[in-house]
Amino acid sequence: MKHHHDKPYDHTPAGSVEGTPRDLVGILRPLRVELVPTSFGCCLNIDPTSLTESIRPWVELAGKSCSSTLLYGLTVRNTELAADADAFAETAFRMGLTGVEAVPGGALLVQSQALPHVITLLHPVRLSAAQVSGPIEESDVDALKRAEEVGKSPLDAEMRARIALRSRAIGRVELHLRDQSAAPLFVAECLRHYLAARLHRLAHMVARPELWQIERLLSLTGILLVRPVETEVFSTSADVGISTHPDHEEIPADRSLIYDLPSNTWHDEA
Repeated sequence: MKHHHDKPYDHTPAGSVEGTPRDLVGILRPLRVELVPTSFGCCLNIDPTSLTESIRPWVELAGKSCSSTLLYGLTVRNTELAADADAFAETAFRMGLTGVEAVPGGALLVQSQALPHVITLLHPVRLSAAQVSGPIEESDVDALKRAEEVGKSPLDAEMRARIALRSRAIGRVELHLRDQSAAPLFVAECLRHYLAARLHRLAHMVARPELWQIERLLSLTGILLVRPVETEVFSTSADVGISTHPDHEEIPADRSLIYDLPSNTWHDEA
């Protein structure tokens, strides 16, 4: 078995956003979710996860709001592909990938349908992103970068941005949301990938939990901890134990979601 120690939860082969089961390293890591209210809305931290697992809900939300995604603060592994934003936009055009353009200030403006392909090609080590409605100018990019430099949210710097993302540490994603109702979508997608790995299935073979189920869990303390040792797999179901206690490292699971294998559905069992 090949282990990807630098991307414990990114199990997506090139050209796919669905992926194959997570490796053993990823499976053994507890999944931590923390939702924190903020002045601009809320901050959602998920660890471990990957950009791959954030792409699908991100694209869904961008499509609903007719927003484009601004990628900036990029550090990529493949320097031949993306030495800078202009070079990557030109490469994308030659490859027939539409909906990608360079923005002055060293950023990329990406339409939602192209975003999964861009992430796959770039394979970024560091990334900041914001969903923004309307035209983007160099001054907008500069404002977003300055906000990060002084520890502010991109949503404070750009009022047209509804969602922002920061990926700095391997396996961790930080999401800034104006509307807290968007948080369950990202958590549900992450749990879908988590259980798919636990069941040794492809992600698209496992449904997401219902958003109201995730919303109810998050409403308790804003904290979720899913430990693999507390996920029990049976012949026709899987019991995913979830701790919602603030001191979750020491407290056993107090809630659970039951996944029914034959019907591919989730059931709430508090």
